[in-house]
Amino acid sequence: MTCVTYRNLFAGQGRRRPAEPTPTTTARQAVDADVALVEAHLAALDDLLALTGQIQGHTIEKIMAKSDLELGLEALLGPGYLLSPGPD
Repeated sequence: MTCVTYRNLFAGQGRRRPAEPTPTTTARQAVDADVALVEAHLAALDDLLALTGQIQGHTIEKIMAKSDLELGLEALLGPGYLLSPGPD
């Protein structure tokens, strides 16, 4: 299941629940709590997806593909040292 599908699944559930008839105040409160939980879950999912974007270049596969020299230079100079332009 893709992240977008996963996200839309919970968002759809959250939108449908308030539209359904709820016979009691307790049931209505439960639906409201569920909707709030789905919204919080979606916010956490967005944060996680943003974090995965930030660490994409630091997976074990990417690190193992680098030479010892590249890893050492990254440790000393920071990531992206090869991408930054040199002095003019």
